Amino acid sequence: AGEGEGAGEGAGEGEGDGGQKIELLHDYGQPEREQVDFSNPFALLASLGKQKEASGKPRVALIYVDGVIQDGDGGAGLFDGDGAAGSDDLRKALREAARDEEVRAIVLRIDSPGGSALASEVIWQAARRAAERKPLVISIGSMAASGGYYIASAGDHIFADPAGIVGSIGVVGGKFVWKDLYAKLGLSTETFSRGRNADLFSSSHPWTDRQRKLVTGWMKQTYDQFTQRILSTRGGKIKHIDDVARGRIFSARQAKDLGLIDEIGGLQQALAHAADQADLADGQYEVKTLPEPRTLADYFGGGAGGGGGADPDAAWRLRPSLGADALLPLLDGPSRRLVGQQLRALRLLQKHPVMLVAPFALSVR
Repeated sequence: AGEGEGAGEGAGEGEGDGGQKIELLHDYGQPEREQVDFSNPFALLASLGKQKEASGKPRVALIYVDGVIQDGDGGAGLFDGDGAAGSDDLRKALREAARDEEVRAIVLRIDSPGGSALASEVIWQAARRAAERKPLVISIGSMAASGGYYIASAGDHIFADPAGIVGSIGVVGGKFVWKDLYAKLGLSTETFSRGRNADLFSSSHPWTDRQRKLVTGWMKQTYDQFTQRILSTRGGKIKHIDDVARGRIFSARQAKDLGLIDEIGGLQQALAHAADQADLADGQYEVKTLPEPRTLADYFGGGAGGGGGADPDAAWRLRPSLGADALLPLLDGPSRRLVGQQLRALRLLQKHPVMLVAPFALSVR
C-alpha cells in the first residue's frame, strides 16, 4: 500500500510506509495514445484526419441513401443543411463493399423521397451487381418513395420501420417557365435557338405540342422501366403491379401485405438479418459505414473522406449559402428537412424533365 500524488498525466511517485518509492500509473491498462502537438495546426489537422484502424473482424457494410437522389456527388458541406444521395458516391460505396473481402454482407438504409431517374438507375444497377456477390438487405427508414423504392427493389430482403412510407411508384415530368414572372419584375429576356427542340429545357418558353408528346413518351418509358425493375426482383411477391404502382403510397404494414417489403423492423433487425445471411454470429462482426464519414480535416483540406481524393467543391461548401438555403437553419428540424428536400427536387427539375420523385412532402405524427 502507498499514498502519493501523481506528478504527471501518466505516472507519479510516492513513498510507502517502509520508505520504499512506489510509482503510480494513472493510465494502467489503457491503450497508448499518440501525443498531439496543439501548437502545430498542421499536426492537429493530421490527427483529425486519421481513420480508425480495422479490428480484423468480418464486417457488414452499412450504406446510407439519405435525401433527394441526384446525379454526381451528394452529401452536405460543413455549413449546409441536409445532404443528398449522390449516384457517384453510392456507386463507389457499393463497389467498394462488394470488392472488400472483409465485408460479408451489405445493408442499404434508405430514407429518400426519390429524385433523378438516371441516378436511381445507376444506383440500382450498382446494388444488383453487389447483390450478385454478397447478401444485400434493405432497411427503409421514414420513407422510400419513387426513386427511393426503385433502389430498394434491388435488395434481396426488405425491412421497413413501422412508421415508414413505401411506394409512390410513378414518374413526374415538367419544367418551370419564368418569362412572365421576369416581366412582372421588369426584366425582359430573349433567347436564340436553332432546331425544333433546341429550347426544350429553356425556362423562357413553354413546350410545344410536339415537345410535350416527346416528354410524355420519355415518362412512359421511364415508368415501364421502373415497374420492370421491381418485377425482376419481386415478381414472385407482388401479385399485380398495378395494385401497388400508379403513384400510390402505403404504410409499412400495407406494403408488407402487398409484397412491397418482406418484414417490419428497424435498422438493427436488418443488420442482424444480413449478418445471419453471411453466417456471422453476434459479436463476431463489426459495422462499417460507407462512404466513410468526412473528418474536419477533409473539409478544410479538400478531401472527400475515406481516401476518396480531393473535392473541388470543398471551397464553396465552406462558405455559408447566400441563397434560399440560408433561411433553412431558421426552421425547426422536421420543417427544415421537408423544405430542403423540396428545394433540391425543384432544382433537379430544372435539369431533368422526367424524374422519379414523390410530388409531395409527408410528415408522420
